[in-house]
Amino acid sequence: VASFNFKKMCQIHILKIIKNCKNNINEEPIEIVERKGLGHPDTLADLIAENFSKNYSKYCLGKFGYILNHWVDKVLLSGGTAELDFGLAKITRPITAYLFGRVTEIIGNEKIDGDGLFKKSVEEILSNIFTGQKILEHINYVVDTNQAMGKEHPREFYFPKSANDIKKCWDSLSSNDTIMCSGYAPYSSLEKIVINLENYINSKGFKKQFPETGWDIKVIATRAYNKINIIVSLPFIAGLTPSYEYYSRKLEYAKKKINNKILSDIKKLKTGLKLASLSINTKDRGKFVYLTSFGTALDKGDYGVVGRGNKYSGVIPINRESNIEATAGKNPMNHSGKLYTILAHDLSWKIHKITSGSVYLNIVAKNGDHLATLNFVAVKCEKSVNKSNENKIKKIIEKELNSVIKYYKKIINLNIIKNHISRANLSKK
Repeated sequence: VASFNFKKMCQIHILKIIKNCKNNINEEPIEIVERKGLGHPDTLADLIAENFSKNYSKYCLGKFGYILNHWVDKVLLSGGTAELDFGLAKITRPITAYLFGRVTEIIGNEKIDGDGLFKKSVEEILSNIFTGQKILEHINYVVDTNQAMGKEHPREFYFPKSANDIKKCWDSLSSNDTIMCSGYAPYSSLEKIVINLENYINSKGFKKQFPETGWDIKVIATRAYNKINIIVSLPFIAGLTPSYEYYSRKLEYAKKKINNKILSDIKKLKTGLKLASLSINTKDRGKFVYLTSFGTALDKGDYGVVGRGNKYSGVIPINRESNIEATAGKNPMNHSGKLYTILAHDLSWKIHKITSGSVYLNIVAKNGDHLATLNFVAVKCEKSVNKSNENKIKKIIEKELNSVIKYYKKIINLNIIKNHISRANLSKK
């Protein structure tokens, strides 16, 4: 991999540090948080898109020394159909995995096997999540990518003839869009409970106790003052669920375990929260219950699309400042929406360590500006910020902004599934 001598181009046109902004989410009267689990179709689409970008980037770095132009944040999973009953699961139409986006397919005369990389990316994610299930036997693949060329870049950006052509583009890294991104820290008590609960239900320990349960978990929690209500969707694998009586018995036992987990987390948090209600599989009507073939609604007709799942924080928090930016599948080298979303969250955590209070950070960047140049940065701090800490905050922003051009190194080396789970580790910060 080539080394780079980037100039220090850190520029922040407008930096606002707003002090004593009373926005501690735990003190708000109402809070709503959702988390889509590992096997949810939208989560799967995000994981697969990011895994393709990772595999493609690593292939390019190993082969050419540079990451070629690509973005595939439009992965779509089209659900299959199945005949389902207690003890029975028969797939009648397979799941289809679609890869949409721009991918550089050739450099000089050397073709890149994008189709093969996509299939590999899908198989890696699904085989690691749906352990013991034969889901890979029921997947079709469709790749619809292009190398459409814009006038804003030289032809070599889209159709490089050699590694030297790519190097020229790397030496002038610029934001590929006019975007706004946001981040925050720390997690609220309710966010911690939701993250830890999904991870618990999808843990190896829980699956050992309840091998008939799947991975398409959804958790939605509401808090009104100190009372919380939690709704969980918990799929059962039809072939491992022999009867309605078996389903009912195991669901009731699982509910007790989940209830105890929530109460345990509430006690650890020491916040005075109280569990008012826990509901699981509320759509069940008599013997019409939540059965799936492999443990995901994707095998019974649901669709998964990048960007409809969890935010970069790992949850969908209605009360938080947010934006619609989806990071999965975007080029880790120059896609500003991806890089600045990660930057906003990283900075928020670093500033939180200085101030000890809640932090919100908003970024605006202009299309075409160097990646180390931001048009607008606003930092909102719950706690008072003295002059010394204000200077520390400014220095941290400048330092991180200068390093954003090398974020791709840690992005492509992440274990994507573990990164989904590790939000629980972040929540302990």
